[in-house]
Amino acid sequence: MKKASMIGVGLVLAIVFLGVTTTTTEVEASGNRMLEITFQNMMPEAILTPPIFATDRHGCNVSFFEVGEFASSELEELAEGGNTTPLAVLFMNNGANIVQHNEPLLPGETITIEIPGNQSSELSIASMLLPTNDGFTGANAMSVRELLRDGGTALLRAYDAGTEGNSELFADIPGPFGGVGYIPGGGEGFVHSHPNLIGGGDADPATYRWGEFVAKISVRVVR
Repeated sequence: MKKASMIGVGLVLAIVFLGVTTTTTEVEASGNRMLEITFQNMMPEAILTPPIFATDRHGCNVSFFEVGEFASSELEELAEGGNTTPLAVLFMNNGANIVQHNEPLLPGETITIEIPGNQSSELSIASMLLPTNDGFTGANAMSVRELLRDGGTALLRAYDAGTEGNSELFADIPGPFGGVGYIPGGGEGFVHSHPNLIGGGDADPATYRWGEFVAKISVRVVR
């Protein structure tokens, strides 16, 4: 298990993953309360890119995706290239706290982070699925209070951002697969459940297919 670090206001940690520079920032103390979030890659072979976590005040209305709606440019960059920086800017501009982890999650791997928040917070998470063209998993403004009432654990599904065709060719998939990431335009045009890998490209479904859920989160108030 790994611990992701946070840094205070005005201090920025630059890291590089998939050719993308990301930052990690804490912007609000949330009444000096902290949430501990455990995030696990449940897929047998597929990888999750370095995830972003955000907490905001209840009713702040920071939404970064809706099933059936057109994907924002911020989501497109995350889903196609693993770039969390545009989402980080979106969240911070709306008064949210963010943590950007600096390493991908390999199959079965778990990380634990702490982020300012409390029972009244809403939690958002996002991470790209590899090897996919524009697949991602995440939670959008999830109520921490409701999550804790349900035992503090939730299972996350895979989504398709609808911004790039699912060629399943490594030339179109970034990271360890060596391809190109973010390319504006293309795709189905709306966010939907990911159809999973179906074959016909380089990503072998027999190796990389996943089940109904791709990630698990556990949340508790620690102080």
